[in-house]
Amino acid sequence: MSIPEAIKGAQAELAGVRSPLARVQRLAVYARIFAAELFGTVLAVPFGVRAYALHRSLPDARAAAGRAGTVSILRDVRYGARCRNVLDIYLPPNVQLPGSGDLLNCWTTASGADWHEGAGTAAGSAGTDAAAGADAGGSGGGAGGAAGFQAGGSGGEGGAAWAKAGGAPVVLLCHGGVWASGSKWHYAPLAARLAQAGVVTAVMQYSLYPQALVPQMVAEVSRALTWTMDAAPQLGGDAQKLSLVGHSAGAHVCTMALLHRALAASKAGNGPTTSAPPAVAAGGGDGSGAAAAAARSSQQLQRGAAPTAGGADAPMGDAEEAAAYADVRMPARLVGVAGVYDIGKHYEYEEARHVHKLSTMERAIGGNHRFPAFSPAVILANALRLD
Repeated sequence: MSIPEAIKGAQAELAGVRSPLARVQRLAVYARIFAAELFGTVLAVPFGVRAYALHRSLPDARAAAGRAGTVSILRDVRYGARCRNVLDIYLPPNVQLPGSGDLLNCWTTASGADWHEGAGTAAGSAGTDAAAGADAGGSGGGAGGAAGFQAGGSGGEGGAAWAKAGGAPVVLLCHGGVWASGSKWHYAPLAARLAQAGVVTAVMQYSLYPQALVPQMVAEVSRALTWTMDAAPQLGGDAQKLSLVGHSAGAHVCTMALLHRALAASKAGNGPTTSAPPAVAAGGGDGSGAAAAAARSSQQLQRGAAPTAGGADAPMGDAEEAAAYADVRMPARLVGVAGVYDIGKHYEYEEARHVHKLSTMERAIGGNHRFPAFSPAVILANALRLD
C-alpha cells in the first residue's frame, strides 16, 4: 500500500460520508488498517536495510579491477526517456563487459536517452546501434549471445561455459507496489542470488501513479523488454533464454505488455520473432493461440491517457504507444509472482477488506469501467468463449 495515496483515498471517501456516526465508524476501520500497514512496514525494515546495503555494496561492473569472482552491477541504466525508465543489471561472476568506452557510456543515465530514441521502433535496432563501434560481436536479435562478452578467470559460476551454450539465461524483473510505489533496489537480494547462479538479471523501474496510468506502465515494460533483448549479447546473455518476471502489480503489467505484443503481431500477420510466447498466454504450451486470443479481444486493450499534472513526464501519445509494441518478440517464459489478473475480482476482495478506496488500483487503472479491459484473465476467457 502507498501510504500517501491511501490517505488521499481515505479523505475522498470520508468527504462523501454524511452521517457523523458512520464517519467515526469508517475512521476506526481506517485506523486499524493503517496500524496494520505501519506494523508490517516496521517488520520489513531489517530486510529493507539489508537489501539497500547489498545494492550499494556490489562493485560497479564498469570497473574491471576488484570484481573477479563476484557479482557486479550496472546501476541506473536507461532504457527509455521518462524519469523512472532505468534499470539495474546484475552480472554473474567472472564475466567482463566488452570494451570500456562508448558502449558503457551509452548505458549511463546521463546519456542513455540518446540511444533509447531508436529503441522499440524496430526489433534489434538499439543493441545493434550501441555496439556499432565496440569490440563486441553480438547483434540486437539475441542470436550468438556469447560473442558480446568475455569469460574471466577460472573460478566462480558462469564464464566460459556460457560461450559453449551460446550465452547465459537472462531475467528481466519488474517490481510490484500497487502501481504507485516500489523501487529496483528492493529486489537486490533476489537479483544478486540469480546472478550468482549464472543468470544475467535486470531489475527495472517504471512510471507510477499518479504520474502515469496503467497503459503507460504497460508500454514502458514493453520498451524495457526490447532494450533487454537487444542488449543481452553485450551482457553475456542470450535473448532467446530471457524470462520476464513480474511481482504483484509488476506481474499484471508484464502480462498486459505481452498481450499487447501478441495483438500487434496478429495485426501484422506475424508471430513472435525470437522465441515462443510464454506459457501463461497460451493454452497449449506452444504459444500458438496467444496472438489470436489477444486479437479477438482487441477492443478490450484500450489505451488510457496519463494524467497531465503532478509529474515531469508528458502523457503518452499515440506515436509513443505504437513504438512500444513495434517489437513483437516474446520472452521464453513469463513468471508472475502474486499477480493480479482479474482486476474486478481483486477489487471485490479489496472491498471485502474495506481497503478498496485506500488502494490505488482503481485509480491507476482509470476507473472501474476499465477493469475488464485490463484483466488478462477476462481477456483470454472472452477469447476462448468465441472459439
